[in-house]
Amino acid sequence: MTYIDNVVGVDNKHAEVVQAVIPEENRPLPHQHRPHFRWLWWLGALLALSVLTWILTRTTAAPAGVTTFDRGQVETALNILSAHITDAYDNPNAATAQVPAEQMDSEVPVPSFQVPQGVAITEGIEREKAVLSALLPEFADILTRYPELNAVYFGSESGLIVRYMLPTVLDPNYDPRERPWYQQTLDADGQVFWTYPYADAFTGLQVITGAKPVYSGNGTLIGVVAVDMLYDVH
Repeated sequence: MTYIDNVVGVDNKHAEVVQAVIPEENRPLPHQHRPHFRWLWWLGALLALSVLTWILTRTTAAPAGVTTFDRGQVETALNILSAHITDAYDNPNAATAQVPAEQMDSEVPVPSFQVPQGVAITEGIEREKAVLSALLPEFADILTRYPELNAVYFGSESGLIVRYMLPTVLDPNYDPRERPWYQQTLDADGQVFWTYPYADAFTGLQVITGAKPVYSGNGTLIGVVAVDMLYDVH
């Protein structure tokens, strides 16, 4: 029997008869006019979503390996230490302390100070050492609260490097101002910058560094404060 949709020239009476004869469930559905290439639109939307997700992950997530502690808390600790360094440098009456002696035989983290070979030890650098010595308990506190970290340190624009970590022998020519972690942090718009894994100059091990630039109250760069976390390559 011919479906009513295919009948040409039939009057309404005959049309009603044909429709009555064909059960409702057996009648063909009306032709659906679906837009062509709709699947391309969905594919484009999916690709756009994937790209957006990648961008957000790349800019906000911690680098690979930084998964065992709260990155936000570490950044807060760096921000606080940075603010205290700024206050100490800006305040001519800031608290000072005697520079501790090197303890190369220590089995626990200890402080150490070094200026690159060939850089003259000026009164300004001596004051830096004394001011930073008074802040060493804050360096130690960060390591205590976040055992995943293995070093807290500050590189000054004078070339001074202050480290709080297990004792290691450092190249006497080491200059923090020339290190990638120092230079890249200066391009981070004042925020904490996280590096990708690299070979640490202190230990030779793979580490990830979180670093923040430190400025004086008038906007002059003082240096960069940073923390290291050992990166498990296995």
